[in-house]
Amino acid sequence: MTKVSIVIVNWNGKKFLKNCLDSLQKLTYNAVEIIVVDNNSTDGSGAFVKKYYPKALFRVPVASTLDVKFVKDKLGGEGVEWVKNNSREVLHWADVALVASGTATLETALIGTPFCLFYKISRSSAFVFKRVVRYRDFIGMPNLLLKREVVKEFFQETATPAVLVQEVVRTIEDEAYRVEMMKSLKDCRAYLGTSGASQRAALQVHRLILGQD
Repeated sequence: MTKVSIVIVNWNGKKFLKNCLDSLQKLTYNAVEIIVVDNNSTDGSGAFVKKYYPKALFRVPVASTLDVKFVKDKLGGEGVEWVKNNSREVLHWADVALVASGTATLETALIGTPFCLFYKISRSSAFVFKRVVRYRDFIGMPNLLLKREVVKEFFQETATPAVLVQEVVRTIEDEAYRVEMMKSLKDCRAYLGTSGASQRAALQVHRLILGQD
């Protein structure tokens, strides 16, 4: 049985964690580890997970601009693994991830980890987004790039713990679904091209200056 890692990315989401983690513990698939990645929450999320879900692995990525000891002293470090400036490593570890909408979704896509994305904003911002702007396209960068649904998107009222867990379970248990998503994520990488974009751009500018194009 293939071991599956489920990563939950959290920031001050303590009120959502119980339903989310309780649902994950009901999975019939046994070879699962639950990893909570916390982005320096201040609402007691860390203590809550450590107390009620001791089997969950708690990891906190620390930005390069911050000192690990400083963050650890502020948040408390018992039972926590601190990952210095390496959120990518956490995503590489995971078999499935839940990612908040933003550049992290593109980063996850380039790594190739299957995931679903969610986005929750204030009610006033959501009203403007839906009623004034009337935006009807995708919000996730992988979906925007390929102009089709690569990963599932859950926005505002649909971004509930129960719905997100259901999508995680589907991604774990439905192999065909997971494999197809991973193929699409590779398409994202191919679409963006290889590394060295700055050098290629500089060469193109140089050619234009020389009148070669």
